[in-house]
Amino acid sequence: MIFHQIKKNNTFAFFWILLAVISGVLVFFTPVRRAFEGGAVRVSDSILPERTQKADSENSLLLMARISDLTEENERLRGSLRMKNADGSTVPAKVVVGGGFMYSDVLMLDEGSDSGIEEGSLVFFGAAQGPEILGKISETGNNWSKAVPFSVVGQKTVLRSGKDKSIVFEAVGVGGGEMRTELPSEVELKVGDIVWWGEGSSYVLGMIGRAESHSGSQLREFYIKIPVSLGNLREVMISRP
Repeated sequence: MIFHQIKKNNTFAFFWILLAVISGVLVFFTPVRRAFEGGAVRVSDSILPERTQKADSENSLLLMARISDLTEENERLRGSLRMKNADGSTVPAKVVVGGGFMYSDVLMLDEGSDSGIEEGSLVFFGAAQGPEILGKISETGNNWSKAVPFSVVGQKTVLRSGKDKSIVFEAVGVGGGEMRTELPSEVELKVGDIVWWGEGSSYVLGMIGRAESHSGSQLREFYIKIPVSLGNLREVMISRP
């Protein structure tokens, strides 16, 4: 009887000791677990901004490089315009509204009659090899003018090409910076040939962009391409009378 009482007391004692140990473990490890979780969150929070900052930095470098390229190109074109304007015979003008919308090549410029610009004044753009002719002024106001490129739909223009500029022909604008003409198949013109404005043969207008032949026809179609995107043109120069 005494043995059973001792065994029972020992069992209760063991139970209370075990309960105390478990409670102690929980009390000890709960703050540790919370601290670990907090640290993990802080580490994660510090890593994500670092990755985001790295991606933003790379994008910024690419953007800066692109801006630098565009700035250099813009300055090169501006320099070309300034050199040709040294004698005051031309007026630089910014393109307020560009061409290319619904095949309308018309350009609205920020210079007009106050700068000596008149209807019929010639319009040029800065190309890599020097300014090339683009079209003419069709309307003017005090501080604005409208330029119509030779490539505008329906515009007929006399052009020259070939050896010694001896091939003279008429081309019609089809929009989008292109002009079209039909010539006999035996005419010696090919893709890549330079094309000059017919009324002033010293002015380059563009080049033969493509040629098409049709079965049974003695004519070939030639498409003259102005070497500039009218929708991206930002500055031109206008000749004074």
